Amino acid sequence: MISNKLIHVSIRLAVIILVYVLSTSNTNAETIDISVFPMKSITEINPTIIRLNGKIYTDTIWIDDIITGKVQAESDENFIARVLTVNQSGSAADVLSTWNPDERTQMSTYINKPELFVVNKNWNKSIKYSAFLAKVLYGEYTVFVVQHIIVIFHNHSPT
Repeated sequence: MISNKLIHVSIRLAVIILVYVLSTSNTNAETIDISVFPMKSITEINPTIIRLNGKIYTDTIWIDDIITGKVQAESDENFIARVLTVNQSGSAADVLSTWNPDERTQMSTYINKPELFVVNKNWNKSIKYSAFLAKVLYGEYTVFVVQHIIVIFHNHSPT
């Protein structure tokens, strides 16, 4: 029997910036330029150039490939992959363990709220694929730009 509900699949792209504090210096850094254009610009003229140290990922590195061991990753990339995995399928204690010990008490007030934990987990479960776009060194911080491909299922009843 055919159901009278239609399932609509929409794919959304989101770019999430994840920040990870490095305890060691990164010797693989290169200078990268990022061009920023005015918001309502029709043409790409007069960009502001931001010059940073870091890395643009020219070859797509999928987080699933890091998790399954298909790709060798650096320790900070492995950390990001672990954080995403734990936020998708881990317990509140697992999520809390990914935070710096000095931040855990403050973060536990958010993580231990069931409604916030469920919303965060459901959003992370909607991420089907993630890829590294850039890695920016900013003082003692490393800022990762990660692209998520999100699939959301909507149930529609015909009217």
